[in-house]
Amino acid sequence: MANRKNSYWDHCGRFQNVYDELAKLIPFQGEVGGGRKNERLEELRKAQNQYYDLYNNGLCNRHHGFKQRFGVAPYDALRYMDHKVHSIINKKMDQIIIMAAAEQGLLHMIIENPAEVKAKPEELMSPSRAA
Repeated sequence: MANRKNSYWDHCGRFQNVYDELAKLIPFQGEVGGGRKNERLEELRKAQNQYYDLYNNGLCNRHHGFKQRFGVAPYDALRYMDHKVHSIINKKMDQIIIMAAAEQGLLHMIIENPAEVKAKPEELMSPSRAA
């Protein structure tokens, strides 16, 4: 397996603390519910299921829509030694987490400067803010 630094699979993702809090809001089974109020949290639920399936089952169960969500084709994602591919996947998870955190009022857990709490989540995902 590739070096999984900053991997949510190994519980050390860039925004692991925020992910853990958001995960508490996701039901054990089924959709998040709540309609538009929770659409980003529902997107995180779907992403976490695909992310888990990638590392646990080699995308045997949830390969449909993987490329649309993560920007990486399933057959490329299965190249476990390709650090670049898995970096792309983890950065996309970061983006999904930022959007869900903004929706759920948890941006304060991500940003260091309190003045940025009112920033648009998209601005927080810019390459200049990358870890």
